[in-house]
Amino acid sequence: MDEFIKLGKLTPDLVNALKANSTCNKLVYPGKGIQADQLPESFADWFSAEVISKIRKINVRK
Repeated sequence: MDEFIKLGKLTPDLVNALKANSTCNKLVYPGKGIQADQLPESFADWFSAEVISKIRKINVRK
């Protein structure tokens, strides 16, 4: 990441944030036996789509 700072592609603050919150910026994330954090996000997307379809009375399942 130091090279990207030198090239001006990353700021030192962004590098510090990436290091402090190292989730998807690792090649081997998540570690063995650990669930990826995309699962809750996927559920939230699905749930909101279901709610909106009920509000708008859209039935996509037939």
